[in-house]
Amino acid sequence: MVKADMKIVRNPSAVHRTDRFPSVPAIRHTSLQSRSVQRTLHRSRHLAQGGQGKATEDGASGGLCIGGLSGDPNHESRPAGRQQAETPIDTPAPSPAKHPVSKPLKIMRDKQVWWCGGVKPFQYDVSAVLSAGFASGGVFRWDIVKGSDKVDFENDQDGKTKVNNHKIGIRSTDASGAAQDITVRCSWSHGNLASTLFHKMTVLAPSDAVVSSGPNDSIATMSTPCGSRPWCPSAGRCTATGYITQYLMEVRDQFGTALPRDIEINETFDTFTDDFMGNNWPRPNFPPNLTTGARFGDSYGMMSCPGRFRPQPLAPSDKLASNKIKHATQIYRVGSLTPGRGLIIRHHKAQYYLGRGRQE
Repeated sequence: MVKADMKIVRNPSAVHRTDRFPSVPAIRHTSLQSRSVQRTLHRSRHLAQGGQGKATEDGASGGLCIGGLSGDPNHESRPAGRQQAETPIDTPAPSPAKHPVSKPLKIMRDKQVWWCGGVKPFQYDVSAVLSAGFASGGVFRWDIVKGSDKVDFENDQDGKTKVNNHKIGIRSTDASGAAQDITVRCSWSHGNLASTLFHKMTVLAPSDAVVSSGPNDSIATMSTPCGSRPWCPSAGRCTATGYITQYLMEVRDQFGTALPRDIEINETFDTFTDDFMGNNWPRPNFPPNLTTGARFGDSYGMMSCPGRFRPQPLAPSDKLASNKIKHATQIYRVGSLTPGRGLIIRHHKAQYYLGRGRQE
């Protein structure tokens, strides 16, 4: 078939057989503009003689040849190497074959989803993308059929329909209470094809901070210029004495597994209650930090130069070290470096003694 935008290249070496039809002269194409007129001329002349020849594009010569009648025993075939199927000029070219539509086989999720009390930790994902296989065509109806209190789709609902888009976002709204307690369904259709897929998932969450080691008590001593530390008097130098108690903690998820990466952690204390009336020990103030992997350290201690704080803190081995001074509720939160923000993973009583500190 001759396309309207094809440039016709003349080939003077090409030979067109016209001796069997002496009344039809060989036609050379001189321009694209006259091509349709020449086709009409060929047809009218040939049909006037009772012929039923077919016109085809000769890809080798670029000329328009008049072929033999169908079933003509005297028809001479083209030389080897120039054979090609003949197509009626007025028949449009067939459209390219379309790829067959395949059913999506499974729902895939690109990330593990976590819940951190409504905050987004730096290294933990609170949302993910679900994909219904690799098919992009069709209608995809997504529904959360179980666990809708723990996840929402990207539209903050538990259902959404998407057309010609096999992906949908999902985010956590709470932690799972059991493994794979969330079920997502995707109902796909394309013409007469249909498929229903299911996907189970778990929203993990930091849930506890357990003692990995400790309490470890030791004597604390420091010689320092006064005025630069809270335990120093206002002038001169002194040697501060007292104690420090250290704990090593490990953050675990709701299934007892240690967290795989660092996470932000902060602590707060409620109002302290005095056990030793008249004490003036300062309120502890520890800055937020990142865990190292799943672990972090916490310390309880008190140092004072003589006469700075009362009562004077003692060494852990002193016989009066177990006297209570004050206590308060201590709370650990993860997911944020802002004190008071994040997911609460532990709370306990922080008890300060005269010669040691304890989580109780």
